[in-house]
Formats: sequence, C-alpha cells, structure tokens
Amino acid sequence: MDAYASALRVAPDDGLIRIAAEQLALDSLPLDDPFRAELAAYRARTAATAVRDYRHSVGLSEYQRALQLTPFDVELRQAYADLHLVMGHPSTYLQEIRL
Repeated sequence: MDAYASALRVAPDDGLIRIAAEQLALDSLPLDDPFRAELAAYRARTAATAVRDYRHSVGLSEYQRALQLTPFDVELRQAYADLHLVMGHPSTYLQEIRL
C-alpha cells in the first residue's frame, strides 16, 4: 500500500496505478481504512468535475467507484443520488437516499 500511495503522490492521474491501488484496497483493507477514503475522495472530485462539465455518465461511474471504496460515506451517497435525480432516475434516487 505504501508503494501505491507514493506512486499516486507522484502521478495522481495515472489510471493504471490508481486502479491497481483501488483493487488492492478493496481486497485487503477494512472499510474504515484512511487509504480507502483517500482513494474515494479522488474519485469523488473527479465525479464532481465531470458533473460540472455535463458528463453525467462519467460522473456516475466515478461516484460508483468511490462508493465501492467507502460505501458508508453519506455525503458521497447523497451526491450520487442527486446525480441520478438530475438524470431523470427518481426511483434510483430514492433507493440511494434510503441506504
């Protein structure tokens, strides 16, 4: 994990390193590990940028990945639900906010 964290500090936009780090985190770290939260925060920022640029499908994918890493993050889940509402998916919105 330290090697991935170091690599991501040097090249935060390197998709291959990020995906490998996320997969290792999903496979081996507890849900409350700070590294998982750090990885999810990057995805959340990427999602918010995509939504601002009207790239909603990219935003959905980024929010989904962030939620895989930190499934109990209430603010993240709300942002994901809000995006579904914007996209015209009210039932998915309701399902997400009930979690």
